[in-house]
Order: sequence, then structure tokens, then C-alpha cells
Amino acid sequence: MASQSPAGAEVSERSAPYRAGWAEVSGLMDAGASWSGHERNCAYLNLGGGRFVDVSAAAGLDFLDDGRAVAAGDWDGDGAVDLWLKNRTGPQLRFARNQAGGRHHFVAFDLVGTRCNRDAVGARVEIRAGDERWTRELRAGEGYLAQSSARLTFALGARETIDGLTVHWPGGEPQRFGPLPADRAYRITQDTDEPLALPRRSVSLAPDAAPWPDRGAAARVVLRTPLPLPPELRAELYGPREPDRVRIVTLWAHWCAPCVVELEELARRSDELILVGADVLPVTVDAPEEVEAALALFQERVAPSMNDPGFEPVVPSPEAADVLQALLAHVVGRRERTALPATLLVDRRDMIQVVYLGPARVGDLLEDAHAFGPGATDGSVRGSFPGRWFFGVPRDLGGLAGDLRALGRDRGASFYGALHALQGRGVAR
Repeated sequence: MASQSPAGAEVSERSAPYRAGWAEVSGLMDAGASWSGHERNCAYLNLGGGRFVDVSAAAGLDFLDDGRAVAAGDWDGDGAVDLWLKNRTGPQLRFARNQAGGRHHFVAFDLVGTRCNRDAVGARVEIRAGDERWTRELRAGEGYLAQSSARLTFALGARETIDGLTVHWPGGEPQRFGPLPADRAYRITQDTDEPLALPRRSVSLAPDAAPWPDRGAAARVVLRTPLPLPPELRAELYGPREPDRVRIVTLWAHWCAPCVVELEELARRSDELILVGADVLPVTVDAPEEVEAALALFQERVAPSMNDPGFEPVVPSPEAADVLQALLAHVVGRRERTALPATLLVDRRDMIQVVYLGPARVGDLLEDAHAFGPGATDGSVRGSFPGRWFFGVPRDLGGLAGDLRALGRDRGASFYGALHALQGRGVAR
């Protein structure tokens, strides 16, 4: 860290180095850096007597991933514990199937607490087989950001039975059980007399080829928390246009072939967009010396396809262009310039609702304009994928204000800075 953390949340000269340090770290992370990269997974073989040997390569776990977490569990029910690996880099999730199942014996236990916590977290199971002893404890978390299966699995080698087991329940009396046959799982409920043998679980895990992404479609990002446009940007983009409309703000350039194709399709179906109350604002991000060429290309390729009244290209000021890029970087979480085309769907209250990275389909725009245009969609179901949210995700409006201030765009910085102050008082998100 750059300095000792401040005692409170106040902003002062003493806390400035600390905040600047965090800003630098956040910038590195946004650029794709890692807290501690190249953390490859390691697997060790227990030789007994406190000795271990690195068998990462032999076990097939020595991936080039930047690993973060591992969770263990017998996924396919064969008695051999499999691994789920979570990485910072892609693939972000790997399933490592243990194919030793069937060659050795095992026994597994599910614990149910009655007088202790129901999940029996903290319970310790000891088993005996001949002169061998094994002990495992049920924990609520393992390693870094990981939770393994609550089923405790013991590898028995050539042993076909266990001579006995003891369950030490949290805060309760231990229970002892007699001999049990191997190669099955048992449910042990606190204070019951006998373990309950569970039916053998078996699943098919045939490998399947991952589908190739549709390169012709945009990445559609539904904002969990909508982001307001600053008044100056709104006034420059909209001008005297009719109020209470949905705005489809498309960033394009004359040298971007997919951009022109997208604009042609938007022009051909502009009457449909007008019917759902949406206006198209093609914002050129060409360099000043190339704006004339961009406008000429628009009139040649896009304008002939328009249905009356159509739409006209917008040439933003340098300040507006910087603010738009900062907003995209804030939403996407990357500081480098966003690839084109990129589209913002802005609702009737001037809030960014959806961002499309790549060529946006008109069908998606029509559906989203209808769904998000009024701006009153329930936040719990907002997302790019199926599912529900059960917690709020406040925006880093202070960070956005800082980014704009660093660009010299003080008006936008003041707008989001004021929102950040309201956010601190619980008025804004």
C-alpha cells in the first residue's frame, strides 16, 4: 500500500496518498493486471512421515492458469474426489475429473446436526480400518474463496470394510458406530442409532465441445444499476429533439466496416424503432480531420436506406467524446478505448440502461427499448443472463468523477461528484 489507511472515511490531505495508491492499484487491475499473477496450481503426494512430493504435472493439474480457488467433491459418485478450479484468467472455471474411481475402495458420510448446527459445521469424523486411522473435519470454507462439498470422503485402498467410526459433534457427545461395508455413502444424523446407507449416485459426464461465440452479435450488458447522463452531454447529443424518447446512441467511425453495416440496418428499420419511441443518434468518433469523410460516407451508404424521418449523424465536441468514452470504460471496467461499434440504450429519464459492445441487432434494440425505455424495470431481475439479484450494487460514482477530472472534463466530474455525495447520504445509488 502507498500509506497507512485513514481512521475514518473523511477526505483530507492526510488520506490523499492512501486514496491515490488505491486509484493506481485499481487502474492496474482495470488494465488486466493481477494482484499476484502466474499462480499455477500445485498437487502434492503424501509419502507419509511428514514428507510430500510435487506431482502437479503427473496429476494433470499443472495448467498455465492464474489460479485462485479449488473446491473438492465427488461429483460423479465413483468415490474418487474431483476438483473444481477457479482462475483469474481464462478459462475461469475448470472441472478436473478424478478417474481413479473403481480401482480403490472408499467410504463417505453426510452429517446432519440436530442439537448442533444443522450442517454440522465443525464436526470431526474418525474412522478405523485395521491399524490405520483417518480423521476429517467438516469446515464451512477451505482455502481462498472456496467451499468444498460437505460430504466427507475417505479413500480406503484395498480395505473393503471399516472397523468403526466416531463422530465428534460440535458441542455434543461423540457417537460411535460399528463396522460398515465400504464403497457407499452414509447419512449420519445426530443422536440416531445407525447410519443410513444412501443409494449410489452415478452421472454421465461425457465431454462436450464448447460452442463458438456468435461473432456477428454484440455483447449485451444490462446495467445492474442504471447510469445517468450528465446534462451537458445530454444537451449536446439530443439538442432540440423531441423529449420523452428512448435514445440509441451508436458510436461509429468511417473506417469501421461493421459500424457502417450496423447503421445501414438501423436505417432500414428506423420506422420500427420510431414506433417504440426510440431515436437513433449515430455519434461519429472520427478524428476532426476525418469528420468530413465520415459524413460523406454516411450520406452515401446510410441515408439512402432511411425511412422518413430517419436520423442524422452527430459530431460530438472533444469534451463530449471524452465523457462518452469515460462512461463506457466505467461500465465495462476497462480503461483502454472501447472497440467499435458500441451502443448505449438510454431510457426516457436519460439513464443508460443497456450497453452493446459490437454490432447490435435491431431486434434486441427493439425489445430492450420496450422493456427498459420507461426505466422502471425491477432491479432484482435486471441482468444479461437468467437469474435474480438479492443485493444492491452501488456505482463507483466517485471513481468516475475522478476519471473525468483527470481528463480535464470538470463539468462531467462535478455532476458525478455531486451524485457521489448524495450516494454517501443514501439518496442516490
